[in-house]
Amino acid sequence: MLAQTNALGYKAHTDMPTNVSTRMKLKRDARTLKAKALCSLRRAVTAFNGCDEDGRTTTVLLHLQHASEMLLKAILVQKGVRVMDPAKRTSIGHEKCVALAMHHAKLTADEAGLLRTVDALRDAEQHWMGVVPRTSSICTPEAS
Repeated sequence: MLAQTNALGYKAHTDMPTNVSTRMKLKRDARTLKAKALCSLRRAVTAFNGCDEDGRTTTVLLHLQHASEMLLKAILVQKGVRVMDPAKRTSIGHEKCVALAMHHAKLTADEAGLLRTVDALRDAEQHWMGVVPRTSSICTPEAS
């Protein structure tokens, strides 16, 4: 039986129907990072769908960027890639995560571009340097 594992740790067995998959056991640190990613994603969705307009854009971008970074780190840790910088005694940043994920986890250039865009929008919004219009559509083909 041949098994192919995707970046999220699911094994798709070639002799089984395509809708059947089994979960790969995640390493402890990968499991923790994945849990943080899901918490941040839930916060982003809650803020996006909330009735309070104050800080919506900042909150959504902040949590969406954090969720993507934690998920990339979880994938990298699961693949045995070091995400801690021993010289600085801190974890690597978002850009380094994206670069490593492109090399080790089959992150495409389009996906990396989307993650970099979210990071840049978050940075601009958080530091009052930019305004993200409500009609902004970073996830659609028309935006590229």
